[in-house]
Amino acid sequence: MDDRSLLVPVYGFGSMDKAVQYRDQTQDQRYSQLEKNIYFNRQYGKYYVPIPECGGLPAIGLMEVSRVLTGERRFTLRRRQDPKPPEAYTAIMLMFGLRRFDYVCRDSDVPPWVRRISSGERDCFAAWVRSDGQVLQWTTLCTAEGGEFKVHIARSARGLIYARRLVLGERGHVEGLASRTVGLSLAIFDKHPDKDDVLSLQTFALDDHDWPLADPSIKLTVHQDAVWRGLAHRVLAGFKQECSAWPEDAEVQRRLVICQQARAREDARLPAQAGFYELIHQVGWQDALSLVEEPWQMEMVCRVYGERRKHYDINGARLPAEVIKALIDKAGFAEERRSELLDFLQYAALILPPAPMPP
Repeated sequence: MDDRSLLVPVYGFGSMDKAVQYRDQTQDQRYSQLEKNIYFNRQYGKYYVPIPECGGLPAIGLMEVSRVLTGERRFTLRRRQDPKPPEAYTAIMLMFGLRRFDYVCRDSDVPPWVRRISSGERDCFAAWVRSDGQVLQWTTLCTAEGGEFKVHIARSARGLIYARRLVLGERGHVEGLASRTVGLSLAIFDKHPDKDDVLSLQTFALDDHDWPLADPSIKLTVHQDAVWRGLAHRVLAGFKQECSAWPEDAEVQRRLVICQQARAREDARLPAQAGFYELIHQVGWQDALSLVEEPWQMEMVCRVYGERRKHYDINGARLPAEVIKALIDKAGFAEERRSELLDFLQYAALILPPAPMPP
């Protein structure tokens, strides 16, 4: 089970034979490779097969929830006209602890490069209890490939998913922390013979605020009871222990950009005709590439020579960085120098504006 899954409706069986029989009889094309697996604990005689009618719900499906979209959603597990697998019961596998999801920064007040490094795979932390607030026991499940993972198995539960991230300002400096806390109440309804079997999922955003760089908290409303408060303490402590608000690779990029932009500003303050930007205007593109010794200089080369209309013999390239990549290949640099220029070009591609949207 990957670290992006959050909850998966399943049928439980008391034997491997029954689980295999159900899986093999299900020809639904919506069965993904993940859903074809059987998860089991032979010690306790538990065998679980994901329900193809519903599939799994990844963490991103909840971390993108806004206050406007919160409320109850119902997922059909079995249509009433379809037979239920013999000797099967319906349950939910609940993943807990460190989870991951893809975050997209949409802050229009910061430059594109800040949005780019602020986006990507991020950590969140999930914790669950029974609907009445009692502790949910976990179990270890195995896969046919020999893997193991820990989950809760339940028919109803309450949970919190918590994510925290750094907020960057216009020049990439850290301005504070932002968090999102999503609450979930879920339950299976499958006892009425004249109705579909459904999973009821109520989601609601508990918090989504910026903080200064201090010890964060979750500001619960008066509508949240002691169960939610206990979950809030658990996800805060769990996130602090197991998760990161800012990945290391993003921090490396942030520091690189701040350093390189400072050097570019120093170059801009040099007397006329003395700066690198002025120098590369006086030479051809190949000589300009030969002069590049730092990432910020590659950005300047992209701005001066990256327009496709200047190079009619280059096919397919649209963005300045793509044009310069084609020119680097065309120039025939030694492999070591070519590799160095391509590393610098990655920085330039990060900084330069994205392609304009088509009309």
